[in-house]
Amino acid sequence: MSQETAYSGDKPSLDVFGPTERIPELGLIYQKFRGKRYPPFISIDATKRLMNEWHTDEHDIIICTHQKVGTHLTKKFVVELLRATHDFPEGSGLANGDIGHGTVRWPEVTASQHGVESIFDWIEETKGHPRVWYTHCCREDLPVHRIHPKTRFIIVVRDPRAAIVSQFHFYKKHPLLGANQDMTIEALAEYFVQGKLYFGGYHEHALSWMNKARSEIKIEQAIFLRYEELVEDKLNAARLLARFLAPHKHVPDEVLEQVIAATEFNTMKQSIVENPQSFHFNPNVFFRKGRTDEWQEVLSESVQEAINEKSQRLWGDRYAGGPNWNDFPSLSSEINRLNAEDSTTTSNQFPLDVSEILVRDLHVMADEVRKTPADKLWETVPGINNSVGTLAWHLCGNLRHFFGAVLGGDGYVRQREAEFSTRGLTHDELVAEIKATAAAVEAALTGLDPNRLNEEMPNPPPHHQGRTVRFFMLQMVSHFQRHRGQLDYLRRILGD
Repeated sequence: MSQETAYSGDKPSLDVFGPTERIPELGLIYQKFRGKRYPPFISIDATKRLMNEWHTDEHDIIICTHQKVGTHLTKKFVVELLRATHDFPEGSGLANGDIGHGTVRWPEVTASQHGVESIFDWIEETKGHPRVWYTHCCREDLPVHRIHPKTRFIIVVRDPRAAIVSQFHFYKKHPLLGANQDMTIEALAEYFVQGKLYFGGYHEHALSWMNKARSEIKIEQAIFLRYEELVEDKLNAARLLARFLAPHKHVPDEVLEQVIAATEFNTMKQSIVENPQSFHFNPNVFFRKGRTDEWQEVLSESVQEAINEKSQRLWGDRYAGGPNWNDFPSLSSEINRLNAEDSTTTSNQFPLDVSEILVRDLHVMADEVRKTPADKLWETVPGINNSVGTLAWHLCGNLRHFFGAVLGGDGYVRQREAEFSTRGLTHDELVAEIKATAAAVEAALTGLDPNRLNEEMPNPPPHHQGRTVRFFMLQMVSHFQRHRGQLDYLRRILGD
């Protein structure tokens, strides 16, 4: 495969690869890959390697767009929201708000220009932190061998009439694509409608992500946005992205307003002019207007009609300036979906949180028992009726009965009276019972069906009749912490 270095201005930009062909009417240079046209600065060999070797992980966030449908704007939203909700190493690109190739990477280009190993080096370097990528390929060409079930996808589409206007200006200015300077938008539109420009047809690209993402990627892994919403309804777009990127954090509106301010077209453009960081294009050339309606002034009626006909044919009769077929979600419907998922996630997480608290503090109680002198394990003082040993034994019995036996069905048989009459057990015997209790609690609660949380608690004490499982679990935590506090206070009175 041939390779040469292309220059933009007076500094090297990107290597280009071949063999290449040219679209005579447009001048655009391309390579063929999987039935589509790819730009010359992407190595097909490197892309194939990624398809065979790259496994995403739970930290990966992939922005999926066709060309010129709001990629940089989406990157800015994502980076600013991640900065507001996560801690990144000082001096890192995400900490500094960089949206260039050094921070938000285009995997096919990074692998082509710096070698496939640079992808894996980057993954190792950013391990443990959110990692943002973007790609212009359709779903079936995503250069990934295996998608992690917690990898997240942000899929953005744009009115195709606006997309072609932006692509027209971009192609003519790009130093590596070879566009004829006398290329007309009418000539470009013919190839646009035929689906013969870079990365395949625009309409087909949107359908691939909409349909295949829903069949091959879990719905909770993806959100769908329109460019027009990112421009015209920034607050709700920011709210949606915040819920998606930081589902367990509350992001106040004043923080979202700061994010919105950073994504305003002129602010974003000027910040890159003043401090480009790893952004490799001249923003004065490649950031044009940031409008959503320019196509109305630029496209002839015949071009609009040709694009509309394809949109209606592929996207359905409900087409209205974007992929608005029956299944494509609106911004409000995406927010509602995430709200519902949050509610489900909260319910699923609740038993696990209760388990984590109790198991943690059972081990703390075991340490408190060990610190109590052997000859004082079963002693009391005036005003305190139960010894350290008795309190520990009772708490274990209570948890093993209601969580292990009643909720978990582990067969434990409680002897409540013995919890208060037993004496003489050793440190080791008490600690062994505490460990067995921790195991029983963890097994019962991690295996609990969240649908049971709102059911009535079976066989509770008489004064808790009619309470839900959720309420009773909170009651059990309260009971445990009250008596464990008494245990530790008595231990301190008795002396270590």
